[in-house]
Amino acid sequence: MEDLKTCLHTFRKVDEELKQYNEKAGELRREKKELEDRMSQILSMPEYSALEKLENSEDGSILRIIRPGWKKGWSMSKKELEEGLDEYFRTNRSTNADDCFVFLSEKQEKKVSNEFAFDRTPAKQVKAKKMRV
Repeated sequence: MEDLKTCLHTFRKVDEELKQYNEKAGELRREKKELEDRMSQILSMPEYSALEKLENSEDGSILRIIRPGWKKGWSMSKKELEEGLDEYFRTNRSTNADDCFVFLSEKQEKKVSNEFAFDRTPAKQVKAKKMRV
């Protein structure tokens, strides 16, 4: 019984710690999103239209600017799946699963983002890429 008690107390401690980290991570994600939104506003200005990447002078990391129009990676919500299946079966006579899969995939592949995205490469990785021969 003592082993179970010890596990229970340790479990509670770890669970509380994880909740604190998750809360902090959520705060940081919101802050990052606000910064991305602000950078997007700035980078939408004509004088920045040719800018593709930024180097951070503090640490040498590189921020790649991905402009609107990039193909999104995709997953489907239940609602999107239901709508896609409904559209497929309203417009196609085939009940072949492969045909349905192709239809849904092609429908998703057409989606592009209307937002900026940013991809940061840490300085260590930048240096490693530069050193390759």
